[in-house]
Amino acid sequence: MVAKPPITPPYLLICFYLTVAIGALYDLWTDYAGGKPRWVLVAVDALQVLIPTFLAWVAGSYPLD
Repeated sequence: MVAKPPITPPYLLICFYLTVAIGALYDLWTDYAGGKPRWVLVAVDALQVLIPTFLAWVAGSYPLD
């Protein structure tokens, strides 16, 4: 038996990834704007923004039927 591709994009998964990215963006802003930034934390926060954004893009590009 072969599984069919979904007929709609995974909206819940995309919303979850974007919510995580928004939270990471807030964390990035507070680390950067809170006085003297610690660049290691800013780099980690930037990765926390980029990874969920990339995963939301991948989830949005699933093949649909």
